[in-house]
Amino acid sequence: YLPQIVLLVFLAFLPTMLMILSRAEGIPSEGHVVRASSGKYFYFIVFNVFLGVTLGGTLFDSLKAIEKQPNSIVTLLGNSLPP
Repeated sequence: YLPQIVLLVFLAFLPTMLMILSRAEGIPSEGHVVRASSGKYFYFIVFNVFLGVTLGGTLFDSLKAIEKQPNSIVTLLGNSLPP
């Protein structure tokens, strides 16, 4: 349960951290800060889902085949991605 709790706490504090980082960039108005941090949050979630779910699931499914043929890791991962 601990990794899930850590992930939930991290995702709960992520918007606040992104707001602080956007303010540190020197953006003058609050609306632009919110807009910039929302864009960063969107890209983080998209890449997190893509890398975490798609590539992570593919890697775990292909782990035995990679152990047998370590030189063909790119081909195995490419063939096992969902269409």
